[in-house]
Amino acid sequence: MKLVHQFGWITGSTLAGLIFLFLALSQQALARGEDQSERSVKTNLEVFQTELASLATELLQKSGVGLERNLAVSVRSPDTSWVARNTIVEALKKQSYSVYLSSPDSESRGAAIDIGIVETKVRYGNTFRESFLGKRKTERTISIIVSANVRSAQHEVLFAGAVSRAYKDTVNVSDVPELENASIHFTHGEPPGAGFFEEVLEPIIIVGASAVVVYLFFTVRS
Repeated sequence: MKLVHQFGWITGSTLAGLIFLFLALSQQALARGEDQSERSVKTNLEVFQTELASLATELLQKSGVGLERNLAVSVRSPDTSWVARNTIVEALKKQSYSVYLSSPDSESRGAAIDIGIVETKVRYGNTFRESFLGKRKTERTISIIVSANVRSAQHEVLFAGAVSRAYKDTVNVSDVPELENASIHFTHGEPPGAGFFEEVLEPIIIVGASAVVVYLFFTVRS
């Protein structure tokens, strides 16, 4: 071959070794680049708490509670009541409200907000890679649906209805177990499935590359 004529010192085993070395170095460079570009990722529980706190604050602002600073809070949810209640109370206290816990039917000493958690869900999309040999990633979606009722100190209904939030970002598949809380059910989602590239194209590319290396090994050697 022309390659052998010009570079007689290159053997088939050397060429195969150079190809594998190039692939290995490329993978390391891509991994370093991804590690440098990655930001701190919130856990599923942290996302839920952030979105719920923002939602509760927004509800009060839109309902026109106004200068009333005494606020009775009631939270209903079979799975998330303690997490949701603590999150909402903490968020409202930061807004300078005097917060009191109550039941939906109890008499309040000021304005009142009754929140029922209708749905909390974590979804992972199919896996993908942002570059060849890069880390496996998946799109994470955390959705919250609540029913809310906001009343003034005079028991006037200021808001009644359902509101929702959806948070989306991209996470590493290898980080998913660390993003979920083993003792809190709603922080879990179905494991991400393999995408078309990983399931079909990637094996073809790897097998094809291996075949090329074997071909070059024997061709250059002969």
